[in-house]
Amino acid sequence: MDASAPRYAMTLLKTDAAVGINDRGEVVCGTGGEALLWYRGKVRRLVPPLEYPQASLTPEAINNQGQVVGSGVESYQGAYTTFEEFHFWWEGGRTRVGKGPRIDKAANRRGQRVGSAAIGPEYTHDTMDPESHETTTTTARGPRALLWGPNGARELGTLGGTYSEAHALNDRGQAVGEAATPSEAEHAVLWQRGKIYDLNALVVDRKGVVLQTAHDINNAGQIVGETASGQAFLLTPVPAGRRRAPGR
Repeated sequence: MDASAPRYAMTLLKTDAAVGINDRGEVVCGTGGEALLWYRGKVRRLVPPLEYPQASLTPEAINNQGQVVGSGVESYQGAYTTFEEFHFWWEGGRTRVGKGPRIDKAANRRGQRVGSAAIGPEYTHDTMDPESHETTTTTARGPRALLWGPNGARELGTLGGTYSEAHALNDRGQAVGEAATPSEAEHAVLWQRGKIYDLNALVVDRKGVVLQTAHDINNAGQIVGETASGQAFLLTPVPAGRRRAPGR
C-alpha cells in the first residue's frame, strides 16, 4: 500500500445513502423519497415544502451554512398519473422550492470541476418492446470520471475495469466517486495527487463491509457514501500515529 495514502475510521449511519457532508460534519442522506440530516448521531427529517406536502425528495448536497439542496417530484392521481418536478433548498427548518429540475456540477474554490463523460469502451444493450417483442440493439459508451481545471480536462482512471464516475471534490483537490475493478465490481474511490485509491483498502477496520460509492468529501477529508447493501457510511481520516493495517 502507498505510504502516502490516507487511512480512515468508519462510522455506519442508521440511514440509507449519504450524499453530502460539510466542514462541520453534518451529513445529508436520502432514503425512500425522504431527505435526512445526520449530525453527531442524531437524525432530522427535512419536511417537504408546503406547496408539495406529499413530495418525494432527493437531496444532492449540503454547504457550510447548513443549507441543503436537491430535487423533488410530486405525483397526482387522476385519469392518468402526472408528475411535477421541482428543486428545493432547505435552511433552518424551512424548505423552499423552485420550478423545474436542476442538476449542478461539483466544483471547488480552485476552479476545478469533476464529473464524467461517455468516453469509455463501447458496449451493446438489448431492449425488448413489450408489445411487439422485437429486440433493439443499441451501442453506447460507458462513463469515465474527468477532472476539469485551468489546463483543460483529464481522465481520472479506474480500478482496472471499464468505467468510473466522480461525484464531488474538495478545495484540496481530492475527488471521490466510484470505479470498476477488473471484475467490473463497483467500489468507492478517492482520487488524490493523480492517483486512484480503492477506499475499501484504506479503512482501518471495515468488518467485511463493501464500500460501493462515495458521494461527497469535505475540506477535512471526511467522506460519505453508500455500501453495497445500501447503508450510509462516514469515513474520517485517522492521524498517522494512530494507523493500523487496513482491514480486508
